[in-house]
Amino acid sequence: MLRGAALGLLAAVATTVVEWALLGSWSADQTPTTWERALVPLSQAAFLLPVGALSGALWNVVSTVGGRAIESRWVRRTLLATVALVGLALILLVAVFAPALAAQAGALTAVLGAGWMAFFAMTSVATGGGRRGGWGVSRAGLGLSALLVWSLVFVVFRWDRAPMARAATLERAPLSGVLARALMVAADRDGDGFSAVFGGGDCDDTDARVAPGAPEVAGNGVDENCDGEDLSPVVAVLAAAPRVARATDAADRSAATHAIEQPAVPFAKAPILLITIDTLRADYTGIGGHDPTTTPNLDRFAESAVVFQRAYAQGPLTKASIGSMMTGKYFSEVRRNSSQWTVIHNDEAMLAEVLAEAGYTTSAITTHQYLSETYGITQGFGRFQNLLPAQGGFWAADKAVDAAIEELTSLRDQRFFLWVHLLDPHHPYVAHPSMGAPAGGPRARYRSEIRWTDKQLARLLAAAPKDAVIVIQSDHGEGFGEHGYPFHGQSLYDDQVHVVLVVRAPGAEPGVRPRPVMLLDLFPTLTAIAKDAALVDQVPPADLGLGRPISLVPTLLGERLPDRPVFTEMVADARLSDRKAIVDGRFKLHRSITFNNWQLFDLDADPGELNNLISEDEETFARLRDKLERFMNEGLKTRDAEDP
Repeated sequence: MLRGAALGLLAAVATTVVEWALLGSWSADQTPTTWERALVPLSQAAFLLPVGALSGALWNVVSTVGGRAIESRWVRRTLLATVALVGLALILLVAVFAPALAAQAGALTAVLGAGWMAFFAMTSVATGGGRRGGWGVSRAGLGLSALLVWSLVFVVFRWDRAPMARAATLERAPLSGVLARALMVAADRDGDGFSAVFGGGDCDDTDARVAPGAPEVAGNGVDENCDGEDLSPVVAVLAAAPRVARATDAADRSAATHAIEQPAVPFAKAPILLITIDTLRADYTGIGGHDPTTTPNLDRFAESAVVFQRAYAQGPLTKASIGSMMTGKYFSEVRRNSSQWTVIHNDEAMLAEVLAEAGYTTSAITTHQYLSETYGITQGFGRFQNLLPAQGGFWAADKAVDAAIEELTSLRDQRFFLWVHLLDPHHPYVAHPSMGAPAGGPRARYRSEIRWTDKQLARLLAAAPKDAVIVIQSDHGEGFGEHGYPFHGQSLYDDQVHVVLVVRAPGAEPGVRPRPVMLLDLFPTLTAIAKDAALVDQVPPADLGLGRPISLVPTLLGERLPDRPVFTEMVADARLSDRKAIVDGRFKLHRSITFNNWQLFDLDADPGELNNLISEDEETFARLRDKLERFMNEGLKTRDAEDP
């Protein structure tokens, strides 16, 4: 058994090295010190080595018992060689015929596991099950067992001291991450998703109401969110005071302010054209600084419009971003189910429903499988066209614009709200014959898709009525390996949540607005336009720290944007982890609740979000941490996913 365990440990070490190499640039980007980078393979080894030792010992027992039934040593070796060949064949098939599949977490786990088995089988054949050079193998196993014990002690009791190494293993490691998450679930005694060991951060693993990120109750003597202290009642009362004051004198103030003559909003009750471009990353556009520009028509449109330079989506993927924008709520607040393609419940008040009640004719044209009746997005639209089934694929900006121009013709002389969603920049970045074959890799094909979409956008803008309010925005960005993430939906870094937002309205004051805004702000903005709401009712709330959306109408008329923090989130489901982020001035703070991890970046000095300032700027970290926790405790009305 000892020699079998030693062979299993050797195979596990080889697997650890391969898996560590697969993390590559992500590990290097995310771990700020050489010491913490070294802790990444140690963390992986803590989960792979025990399984290797146990499986090797078990195989030794099985082969010993089997040896009595199969006396031929050559037959036993042939069986091992067959296992090795099957494992190698699986790896070869994926590498040659489905290289894109290897980027998927589940497939990569299977491939790595096959490689592990193949290495163990080949080593067993080469050493006769550990019999040749037996004591050399055993001594190697004893040496590795010391590493095993050290790594296990480290991850069980001190993993919280290496948060980025922990995140690398849990989130990105295809094989050791699976084992680690399974152990953490087993170690979670109260079932709240966090354990007291493995760096889980649960300060009371017997009470499911106590865990990192849990709502904090002031003055009850319990540290519900495990930040080291109970929320002071004095702090809670001071925070609530502005809301109390507004509630007590709201009627008197409303009567007085409405008696004052309000300036007219020149674009009140104007037709509204909302154009959403899927997966359009802000810094890949001309107005976002890309040189040479990929969006000449968008740039030209922006010259006579309001450009929100720092617009943030409330989620890094379509279902969260669009779901939030169309309901006026953070996605975690929306009544929804728990499926991967979330269904929004029909009792949510959608943007189109509110505008229809205000007398607007509502229409939509989309080319995305999620933006359809099945998922609750169509509520309130009198006419909804999803062109995906007719086109047989996602990428049909030309067809969508053709349909939109036809729809605009039919809506002439009506007060309308038309939403057009163009999916084309989305992966896999289809090459369009009229644009020529892009030279280069994924980034080049992505730029070509953006140019194609911009070309179609020009036709749509030319057909739009001159008196319409036109909003052009993207729902999220796209990653190209920054921080180790391809595509989108995996993180809250700016490459995935910093989006385009441009608004042109008759009588608005064009120009760049540099302060942060949220796509969530579009709901109160468009409803205020549709209802011709008095400007006094569009004044931002006194308590901006709670993260509620505001109307951008005053800003369109030239008022300065309020200095406020904005928020974005990922909502945990079958594929995603639970994360929150705050952007406050030049700083951005990430909170990974699932992995109990923090990151702080200075976006002015470090727009790529590579230099984590947690240990260097403790004052800013504490300030933003308090704001983010207050938003989560008081501002965010989070609800769990539920059945329809």
